[in-house]
Amino acid sequence: MSTIGYVVRSPINIETDLGVLLGTGSGDVGVNCKSGMVNKWSFRKPVRWNPATPRTPEWETLTNAEMASIHCGLAPVAVAKLLKRIIGNTSYLYTYDKEECLQEVSEWPYYQPRGLSYDEPFRVMDFDAYKHNAVAPDGGWLQLELDDSDLDKMKDTTVDVDVMGGGGDADVRNYKFTPKYNGSTINSYLYSAFSMRFGVASGEEIGDSTNMDIPIEYIADITGNWRIAIAVWIESYGSYGGWGIFAGRETIKQYRAEGGGTGSLAKLLPDFATNPSVAYLMRSEVTTAGGFKSFDAVPLLVKDLGYTNTQIGGQNRFCLCTLDDVTEAYCMPSGTNAMQVACGEPPVTIWFDMRYERRGGVTRAFLINKDTENSHEFIYSIIVDGVTQQPTDRYANLAASETRQVGATATGYVISIVVTKQDNVPLT
Repeated sequence: MSTIGYVVRSPINIETDLGVLLGTGSGDVGVNCKSGMVNKWSFRKPVRWNPATPRTPEWETLTNAEMASIHCGLAPVAVAKLLKRIIGNTSYLYTYDKEECLQEVSEWPYYQPRGLSYDEPFRVMDFDAYKHNAVAPDGGWLQLELDDSDLDKMKDTTVDVDVMGGGGDADVRNYKFTPKYNGSTINSYLYSAFSMRFGVASGEEIGDSTNMDIPIEYIADITGNWRIAIAVWIESYGSYGGWGIFAGRETIKQYRAEGGGTGSLAKLLPDFATNPSVAYLMRSEVTTAGGFKSFDAVPLLVKDLGYTNTQIGGQNRFCLCTLDDVTEAYCMPSGTNAMQVACGEPPVTIWFDMRYERRGGVTRAFLINKDTENSHEFIYSIIVDGVTQQPTDRYANLAASETRQVGATATGYVISIVVTKQDNVPLT
């Protein structure tokens, strides 16, 4: 287990300082530990901890390993319905639709200590190195764009599988996936348009990790076979549709076992060359749609992912899938649930992107102009739980590089933005 280089500081007057910072106006440790203003995204904060040997409340802090064992005080949100709709699942008997699956996705809650009556003491030193301005350890999940040649290559990849574990059922599911095209390893389809702090060493992050205080390896237990993945909704699959899953080539555990570091970060990125069966289905849907289609997608943390081979499109193709009663899947801590994968040949250069943020019980939708030099006009619709909101066509003229909030809904409802025209050119 790697360590975080926090310096333990004296708790002198920390209660009074916290009362001001949290707005409680109190120097009472319990009042501050229970405050609704405690930032759950700080690595160091009050947590529920009931060890065999209790900590001395006045001075002793939890170790980093202990914090990791309780997901840093956060409660992972399982996506059980989505998991049961993964394409390739050997018990594909469930009829949950896309909206029902997306409704499971939410920001991870935070469990604060409840006091000695629950054997969960309030400890002032839990606030040592507390960061009130910390943000979620993942964010900025932006649109991925794949053209026709990308899809054609993705659907015809083969995937080599190496077992990295040394024994036991749990260990042998530590697979390393290596996509190949015409016999050569390919590295073209790694999704990197997001922000995340992977580990604790300098450089072990991607995107803008400013104020990210919790490494993802501390909430996806690095002793298990966890990997970062993206599930894409395939509308045409079967009778009801299903989620095709693309994943990182290595588990977080294997990345750490091989020494971690910046040179190996690419192995953790979701790889769109790891599931040629689903890539074939995406290619088919793009063709049916007239050459361009945008797919809904959800980033996930998946444990003990499996694989199979399926007969599809006249070929036996590799397919990442779930293993019954073994695979676990959780949404990202931020609760992101509506990123897009744009595929095919759009009628114009796509200048927009969408971002969704969950905070304070509200999901906010943002429209982004990616053009750094010119403004663009967009016509878009807002869809909440599968229902298009009135008016159906909304207008936004965004300046160069502008990001604008265009919609919001209470957390628990699924909101998505669909751009139908850009600069008066139809996109759907």
